[in-house]
Amino acid sequence: DTTVNANILIDKTKEKISKYIKDSKNQKEVLGLIEKVEENYNSVKDIVLKSSGAGLAYSLVMHEIEKMISSLEMSVKHKDFDELQEISIALSSAIDNITSLLSNDKVKNISILEIINKAFYFFKRRFHKHEIEIIKQYDEKKSYSVSCLNSLSVNVIMNILDNSIYWLGYWKKDLETNAKIYIDIIEKEHFVDLIMADNGKGFYISEDIAKLPFKTTKEENLGKGLGLYFVNEIMKQNNGMFKIITNKTYKKEDLHLPDNFVNGATIVLQFPKGKI
Repeated sequence: DTTVNANILIDKTKEKISKYIKDSKNQKEVLGLIEKVEENYNSVKDIVLKSSGAGLAYSLVMHEIEKMISSLEMSVKHKDFDELQEISIALSSAIDNITSLLSNDKVKNISILEIINKAFYFFKRRFHKHEIEIIKQYDEKKSYSVSCLNSLSVNVIMNILDNSIYWLGYWKKDLETNAKIYIDIIEKEHFVDLIMADNGKGFYISEDIAKLPFKTTKEENLGKGLGLYFVNEIMKQNNGMFKIITNKTYKKEDLHLPDNFVNGATIVLQFPKGKI
């Protein structure tokens, strides 16, 4: 149980080998073995990451589909044909979209709005059910081209949204206003920052601990502690960054968050700009 990840430990081991094994032949041989360990570790991690990411996305989408089927049953029971038609269309689209979330990914240029819209599609009914207001601060007419893994980046946003929905529900009685999620995009010279914030109570564990696997403050059986670890690892593969922001001054002055979001959970997903 450590906050130091395996790659850092491997690098430290290499440094110690170089320092303490003076014989060049022995040093080269041992370093070669360590590098094979590192290569195998990264290969296994990549496989596990992609399969666990697909599994997390699948579980989130299946949760939504189960709710739709339940609503479908109620619509039939109450002979609400307009609702029946609406849910049927949504259900059909959700099933069609599952394949895109589980597809093999390659880094490509894509509008960040396309990624956001795909992720939000699966939560539309859930936002309505939980009475969560979505505030989009960005310009919806701009493209904001980014370079990233397409379907895995959709999964990243879905995990962040799932977290916010859970904690906004958990703190519902203590909120001064209705539950809200705030989305903004800041375009920089080399990066595009996606800011996602809610008006809940914020993080109760440090950023380093929150990014570790199997670390969660959710109630038992309601979370595996893999969501934010998954987000962090995928953003690394995107050559971007995942930041958990806790500094209130930074939230107000740099991210320009409205006052009612300053105490809530705030994250930044930093994507490399798309190549023109």
